[in-house]
Amino acid sequence: MEEKPKQTTETKGNSKIPLIIVLLLFLLSASFAGMLFTEKADLETQLQDCETTSTQIQEAKTQVISELEAMKVQYDTLYAQNDHLSEELLAEREKIEQLIQEAKNKNWTISKLRKETQTLRTIMQGYVQTIDSLNTLNENLVVEKAEITKKLGEEKSKTSNLTKEKAELSSIVKIGQRLEALGVMVIAQRVKSNNVHRETSKAAKTNKLKVCFTLAKNEIAEAETKTIHVRIIAPDATILPANDDTDGKFKFGGGTSAYYSLKREVKYSNTELDKCFYYEVTEEIPAGKYICEIYCDGADIGKTTITLKYLYVCCNENEQQILLLLC
Repeated sequence: MEEKPKQTTETKGNSKIPLIIVLLLFLLSASFAGMLFTEKADLETQLQDCETTSTQIQEAKTQVISELEAMKVQYDTLYAQNDHLSEELLAEREKIEQLIQEAKNKNWTISKLRKETQTLRTIMQGYVQTIDSLNTLNENLVVEKAEITKKLGEEKSKTSNLTKEKAELSSIVKIGQRLEALGVMVIAQRVKSNNVHRETSKAAKTNKLKVCFTLAKNEIAEAETKTIHVRIIAPDATILPANDDTDGKFKFGGGTSAYYSLKREVKYSNTELDKCFYYEVTEEIPAGKYICEIYCDGADIGKTTITLKYLYVCCNENEQQILLLLC
């Protein structure tokens, strides 16, 4: 009777073991579930962070590509504005094209793109400053060119005026240097068989025309051998022909070509010089008024006239006189 209570105690102790095991399993399960929940939450957070980072990276990539595209346009503008830097600008533009292609092909990192973009931007700013300096220099050169052109025009105008004044002075000097033939006279002469010269007023009896004049003193004229041309104009306006082997022409005034009757050379030394020339009459000349013009250095320096009369033949004193015109 006394051993029964002892059995009851052992039975109670054995019955608690399954309960403890269940509790342990529950605790383990709860702990594992909590750990799984925590890990899941961490994974979700990490996934969200990755998505956020990916979005930021994509936005950064898009922004950098956009900056590169805008920079390419700026390089194109700079390339079009300046020919001197064209090769350098083209090389930098090709770098931008390469970076854009790498970014689109995902052969890139944000840090690399940003670094390269910043480098290209810095280089571009240098080109902008250089081109601005060149443009400023060009503007200054344009202004200087305009000033130089203006001054050159003024100098040309001055030179033109000086040339005109010089020409006028030269013309005045030439006028001042022009000789003057004073006391021009023409004497008709008849040459007798004994070679004696007698003055005559008859055209039919004229064998020679003696032209005399005095070259006036002129201190500013060139002291040199001068060529004198004499033109003897007949009543019918023809020129008595020259008795030399030339074509009988000379130039006077503004270069007008004309015939002369006599051509002689004289030495002039700025003092008065008396000269007489003889024109041989080889054919009978008509009666009437003759004009004699003297030229030196192409200028008319003097003239005179002479009138040769008709030849009258009288039968006798009581008969009517008969006029015979000898041409």
